[in-house]
Amino acid sequence: MEYSYKFRIYPNTEQQTLIQKTFGCTRFIYNHFLAQRISEYDAIGKSSTRFQQDKSLTALKQEIEWLREPDKCALQNALKDLDTAYKNFFRSVKSGGKTGFPQFKSKRNRRKSYKTNSNIAISNSYVRLPKLGLVKCRVSKEVRGRILSATVSQNPSGKYFVALCCADVEIEPLPSTGTVVGLDMGLKSLAITSDGVEYPNHRYLHKSQKKLARLQRQLSRKSKGSNRREKARVKVSRLHEKVANQRNDTLHKLSTKLVRNYDLIAIEDLAPQNMVHNHKLARSISDASWGEFRRQLEYKAKWYGKQVMVIDRFFPSSQLCSTCGVPWEGTKDLSVRQWTCLHCGTVSWQVNGSSALTYYQIQIFENTEVSAKVYDSGQTAVNPPFFGTSSTGEVQFYSVTIPASSLTGMTNGYENGYKMLITQWWNGGSLAQLSPSFFWTRSTPTVSMQTFPNPLESRMATFSATYTQAQGDTLDWFRWQLAVKGNESDPIEDSGDIYGTEDIQVTYDGLFVGTTYVVRCMIQTEYGMQADTGWQEFTVTQGASCHL
Repeated sequence: MEYSYKFRIYPNTEQQTLIQKTFGCTRFIYNHFLAQRISEYDAIGKSSTRFQQDKSLTALKQEIEWLREPDKCALQNALKDLDTAYKNFFRSVKSGGKTGFPQFKSKRNRRKSYKTNSNIAISNSYVRLPKLGLVKCRVSKEVRGRILSATVSQNPSGKYFVALCCADVEIEPLPSTGTVVGLDMGLKSLAITSDGVEYPNHRYLHKSQKKLARLQRQLSRKSKGSNRREKARVKVSRLHEKVANQRNDTLHKLSTKLVRNYDLIAIEDLAPQNMVHNHKLARSISDASWGEFRRQLEYKAKWYGKQVMVIDRFFPSSQLCSTCGVPWEGTKDLSVRQWTCLHCGTVSWQVNGSSALTYYQIQIFENTEVSAKVYDSGQTAVNPPFFGTSSTGEVQFYSVTIPASSLTGMTNGYENGYKMLITQWWNGGSLAQLSPSFFWTRSTPTVSMQTFPNPLESRMATFSATYTQAQGDTLDWFRWQLAVKGNESDPIEDSGDIYGTEDIQVTYDGLFVGTTYVVRCMIQTEYGMQADTGWQEFTVTQGASCHL
């Protein structure tokens, strides 16, 4: 089986220069031979084959000296990509598809890449690539199998990556669970399973929209071609990159969890490309990434010996009796909350396809071999029965509060943690037990200023903070913000989340004399608990030196 690994690489200055030259040469080769094919077809009604163009490439390299600098395999693969694009176009035309004619590549495209397939090796900290030699690499997982090719790429924010395509990778199937689940995709909730589990739609793009608009306004004010415009462009690209990474992380975790827990996953055959024609929902639909989620489910199920069933979007699943499967002959009006099967007499509660929750039970155990129970709600009635979806199509939420006095035996920092089991009864009798949820109880972390000069008698200052947590949880990230007093909602400096170090400090330069500033530090632990110093006020005094 073929498997791909993608790692970030850190080329030095010389290697970056050669990578950029390779990007340019592969783009030149693609455009040159695409123009040749077009002109030949216009003249004689047919164009050169890939074999003929391979010969022409050898001759072209003798004429143009700088084509001999980059990796020869990269140039050959550019020709291969062009030939594939041509074949895909004509194959699509014959079958009535929508694949477009190959387009010329622009040097203004911020996504750049080239592919090579010779003399590639990987170690713990380096990857060996043709012409580049050893390139520093962050290898996050063991590379297995035989390396077929490497694709070097650069994203719009300027980061470099290498993707290794490997063959003969053995992936062990996951153990069978004997369970089946159906998924209902949506916008209020990303997915709701047939056994009642709801996965929220985090709407990462929507949450970043305000900041993105501000960065794009700043970009629009910069002069074209200036260094400041390039810096502003990188900030916009990094925010888009962060949103994409957050979305992909959520989808990967959810798809992996579903494939692990179920043997058969049924999902609706949605058509997002048609649904985005509704301009009021287009951004939300794109942000949900239903197509990418389905793609991940399908290839992971294939890897691990599971199955994904795609249900026709017009299949009337909410109109079938859950006991005998006989279709209901009534109306599809969403206001109908209850109907009785005329064949077997089963009473079904449904609103927009969601069954009614009538009872629940919550149990919490110590996560040990003994599994000592510390809490049990018992079978508790939901009155009135709860419907996951309202008559207007809005997703509803059901919350249960467990009194603190009921959680006897639970202590902060219990090293083995706890597990929670939730059992649900739907339609008065259909039982569903959710997968165990594991959690730990932790003391609240604290962060406080350590070095805090006030008043500040210099235009430069270094601030530091200390972090404490009773159980010694590792610091995940910290973040500093600086603002003018009164404008805390619009910080003038924001470090973003800083990972990989516990040295919580920041240095600011160029502060204005006579101005009152506020600074804050935020942290997050390895378990996701956060703490904040709050805005701390300081003033740059008149005695500070001023450089004109």
